[in-house]
Amino acid sequence: MTLAADRQTPYRATGGMRHHQRPVAADAIIFLGALLALDTDGYVVPADDASALVVIGIAEEAVDATGLDDGDVKVKYVTGVTAQFVNASGAIGQADHYAFAEDDDAITDYSGSTNKNFVGPIVEFTSALAWVHVDEAVIAAYHAAVVYSDANDST
Repeated sequence: MTLAADRQTPYRATGGMRHHQRPVAADAIIFLGALLALDTDGYVVPADDASALVVIGIAEEAVDATGLDDGDVKVKYVTGVTAQFVNASGAIGQADHYAFAEDDDAITDYSGSTNKNFVGPIVEFTSALAWVHVDEAVIAAYHAAVVYSDANDST
């Protein structure tokens, strides 16, 4: 279920934990602890199962860009961590290796995802929660291998 308030998203630091900030999309409302993504214009929005989003990390602060233009504010986020999210409808099971964004608070499996917005490898799970390694570099590698293959290259 999409976040309606800040959330202390539990995460475990790994050797690759990094802190960044990026400009936020116009009218986006980002809650602390939200799973974040870039839209097609390169601005940060809350992650969900919408077309053409690229997951980047977890919000380290809340930002409200209501009434603002693209890029008027930035959001701080962390990547390279293993974080706990809601296992949407208990979709993640033993046979699943990778998680996909359901919304800014929940993940799902490949078959439960319409737009296949890759979050990362699943580390552990229960029927209610799942720990996923969220790393911008891993996500970029996934996109390079799967989304931007030579078959899709228009140059």
